Parts: sequence; structure tokens; C-alpha cells
Amino acid sequence: QMFLFNSPYYGAGLSFNLPFRNSAAQASLSDALVNKARDRYTERQTEQQVVADVKQAINSLELSKAAIDAGTTARALAVKNVDAEQQKYELGGTTVFELLQAQNQLAAVENSLVSAYVGYQTAYVQYERATWTLFDDYDIRIDVKP
Repeated sequence: QMFLFNSPYYGAGLSFNLPFRNSAAQASLSDALVNKARDRYTERQTEQQVVADVKQAINSLELSKAAIDAGTTARALAVKNVDAEQQKYELGGTTVFELLQAQNQLAAVENSLVSAYVGYQTAYVQYERATWTLFDDYDIRIDVKP
């Protein structure tokens, strides 16, 4: 009946939308623009943080190197002081207490020098981490895909 047009009931419909004001689309556009501005801000903030981390790592590295240089000089002077105190003790011009005090100072200087070397190694690792070269010695590559 339907294809022969013998059916007693027929119907037709027509529907159309005129987009006078599409508030959902405008809201989506506004959200996208806000997210774009927020992403730019976050990117700029991340870039500034990376630059600050690298500068801080370089400063720490230079400070650690200076601490090693100062510790090396202090150790050389402490060794000379112990040698001088040892010679004085052998000649009878000083006591055992003063010799032991000079040796304790040498031990303290050597301890601080070891701490300076540890600080330098720590600063070097922080520098490599900040510049993304930490794994280069091990042939490990990290690919960051956008």
C-alpha cells in the first residue's frame, strides 16, 4: 500500500534551523580562546622556569668549583702548618697538644674539601638535569612529542 500510494495516511515533515544566535557555539569559542591564552601563559612560564633552573645550576657549579679551589689552597696551607708544628715538636719548641691541634685542623680542612667535591658533583648533576644532558653519557635519549 505504501509504494502504490493506496495508504489512507500520508505525512511529510520539514525542519530547518536558522542560527540567529548560537550561544553554545559562542561559549565554545570563548572557552577555546581562554584555553589558548592560558596555554601561552603556561608555556611562557615554563620557559622562564627552565631558564632560571639552568642559570641556578650554572651558579651552583661555579660556586662549587670556587669552594674546591679554596679547599685545595686551605689543605695545602694546613699541610704546611702540620709540617711546621712537627718540626717544632721535634726541636722541642711546641707541645704534643699543639701538634695534635694542627693535625685536627688538617683533618677538618680535608673533610670540608671532600664536602666541596661532593657539592660539585651534585651541582654538576643538577646542571646536566637542567640542560637535559644527564643521560647523554649512557646513550639514552628522551623524545618529547608535542
